[in-house]
Amino acid sequence: MSNAKALKWSFVGQISYFFIYFIFNVILSRILLPADFGLFAIIATFIIFFSLIKDFGLGSYLITRKEITKELCDLVFYFNLAFSVFLFVLIFLLAPAIANFYNDSRLTILIRLNGLTFLIDAICIIPNTMLVREMDFYRLFIVKIGAAAIAGIVAIILAFYGWGIYSLIFQAVLFSLFTCLILFVFHPYNPGRSIQWKKTGEIIKFSLPLFLSQFVQYFSRNIDNLIIGRVFGASSLGFYNRAYTIMQMPLQNISTAVSGVLFPLLAKSADDLERTSIIYRKAIFGIAYISFPIMAYTFVYSSEIIIFLFGNKWIEVSGLLKIFSIVGMLEAVITPVGVLLMSSGKTTKLFKFSTSLRIVIIGMIIFGSFYSVKGIALCYMIATILITPYTMFYAAREIGKSFIFLAVPLLKVFAVTLLSAGLIYLIKIYLLNFNLILLLGISGILFLCLYLAFSYLVIKPIMADCISIIVKRKL
Repeated sequence: MSNAKALKWSFVGQISYFFIYFIFNVILSRILLPADFGLFAIIATFIIFFSLIKDFGLGSYLITRKEITKELCDLVFYFNLAFSVFLFVLIFLLAPAIANFYNDSRLTILIRLNGLTFLIDAICIIPNTMLVREMDFYRLFIVKIGAAAIAGIVAIILAFYGWGIYSLIFQAVLFSLFTCLILFVFHPYNPGRSIQWKKTGEIIKFSLPLFLSQFVQYFSRNIDNLIIGRVFGASSLGFYNRAYTIMQMPLQNISTAVSGVLFPLLAKSADDLERTSIIYRKAIFGIAYISFPIMAYTFVYSSEIIIFLFGNKWIEVSGLLKIFSIVGMLEAVITPVGVLLMSSGKTTKLFKFSTSLRIVIIGMIIFGSFYSVKGIALCYMIATILITPYTMFYAAREIGKSFIFLAVPLLKVFAVTLLSAGLIYLIKIYLLNFNLILLLGISGILFLCLYLAFSYLVIKPIMADCISIIVKRKL
């Protein structure tokens, strides 16, 4: 698939998945309680951790190889499957201890059920990796949308009939199951017995630093959930996690859409530093140009968005959402650095870099935990602000450019966003008596018009690059 088509379907896939997941999430939030989502966040914290170990960077290893054989795929498949079985048994045995830690006996069976995703995901690692390697994002789009729709519908039915937290568990398991089934339809794979054992050392050399980097990143991103769930309870975690999830949904989908194409594209141009710098610069500006206004609008209208989507019982989320909106802006430009390093095979350097950043975040989160849930969110925001300049400097150095090459245009995008958000906040004062839907609709249109107008006047080249990515689908 060409770069243009790959980027097109990556965007379409992520945006479609975002809307489907978001709609199902809103409906489930209307039926279920904040405590249900808090309990699920506790479960997800451990399941994602073990999933991270299970993957071990094996898929990324195959993507970065210039040539791969059936024997190498078989080695990756069996290695991943054996490790996944081991991890499933481990989480099965640890489930009672985790339940005891959180003083909630329900966690035992819930964690064990969710752990089935380890085994399911392990089976389809090769079909999924090969579709990414081939940049066949059209089929990946079909896979993700189909699985999300089926799992979401079943979850809503279960929630409606009073299954509570189990509806979220079955949504996760069914999503993995149908993802696996559809992947095998599009890319059949039959593991053989001829395995390239001599490649084991090379795989470990590439994957181990990547795994360690992802482990540190995971720990820094979930230590807040661990602390809040234990110290402040499932309901508080439900509010906190909902705010973080709302911030992550647009950010993650935009970044994933671009990064999904960016990774194989950068891997192919790893020997051409000038082309790498151009591709990376366009990608990061495209992500920022779309993410910044979304986060700014969310900041200004956080209370109204929460009430409209989830109802008054979730109003505590609004204050946290304002904080995470700022975090979201910064994480939008931090995240692609990992893709840059990974695409060139510099996994050891990625581990050292990400570890230095995550130590700052973990330290600040622990500091905030001595105060309150909001204190944790504020400390998370401060840590993100502190590490952003260093991240930009590091990325610029990796592509052979100066700090100004990336920082100055990003500051211009931020200035345009800030100006548009400031004006829309003043307009909000005069629209407070409007119907909630009209308020969000009118203010959203006005904000978009202001942002585009200021973009044309101040950052026209960046705006043109972003249009090129979206319309012409070129990086």
